[in-house]
Amino acid sequence: MVRKMKCHSISVRGAKQIDAEKPCQDSSSDSLADRYAVIAVSDGHGGDKYFRSDKGSQIAVDVALACVSECFAEQIFIDTFIEEEPLQTNVEKRLIQLIESIVCRWNEAVRSDLEENPIKEDELTDLDNVIQDEIREESADAYIRAFGATLLTAVIGNGFWFGLHIGDGTFVVKHGGEYSQPIPLDELCVGPYTTSICGKDALKHFYTAQGKGTPEAILIASDGVDESFSSVEKLYAFYDTVIKSSHEDWDGNIAELEAYLPKLSEQGSRDDISLAWIVSDMELKENISYS
Repeated sequence: MVRKMKCHSISVRGAKQIDAEKPCQDSSSDSLADRYAVIAVSDGHGGDKYFRSDKGSQIAVDVALACVSECFAEQIFIDTFIEEEPLQTNVEKRLIQLIESIVCRWNEAVRSDLEENPIKEDELTDLDNVIQDEIREESADAYIRAFGATLLTAVIGNGFWFGLHIGDGTFVVKHGGEYSQPIPLDELCVGPYTTSICGKDALKHFYTAQGKGTPEAILIASDGVDESFSSVEKLYAFYDTVIKSSHEDWDGNIAELEAYLPKLSEQGSRDDISLAWIVSDMELKENISYS
């Protein structure tokens, strides 16, 4: 059982969204189960074309956790990762199957939402005329695109870990005292442009990483976190504080972090912020403060 793990996730509305009186477009979720811990972060694109992306991001994290849970119910999935010398092709096959499940389930959930909550005229009022025309012509692509979002998912099991990523944001692993980003930044994600789970070719744009052993921590974040720091060194220093806070006065430090993140957005990216992390439950006795 994964007894020596803690995980948590936080999403806060950004200063820019508060000023514009718009809802938070980010979502995040986490779960600690008997045999694994899982976290997920999704950043809804916002903007005219993506007027339901807050729902799209929530669907993305919900679906990711559900699909991971279903995978861990199958022993063959776990066996693929815990073999003494797992075949890379088998590992990649399992991860591809998981991604396919997530994308398929996300599209199904979006269609269900559209059936239960048809798009109304008041949702189109402030949109570009071209977009309005696409929606009124019942363009399937425009409907699905309205929910567009990124997705990062990380899992630690018994002696192994893996991650999935489409779009912007960062996937960071701390192992042996060193930070790394085993899932590289997608070259297609430049400026305001990002790949998306809503795309027709979403399966081609997922990146994965996996490894043996138990990292000290895995942290995933929307770009609202990344863009609030002027260097990766400062980002990792912040992550050090998050990790340390997870081992001492968990509830108190979580509350302090939740209070700090809106300030980080205001002073940094001004965007919505989502952060999720899994940590090994080591004994650390250090005072924590956010500034």
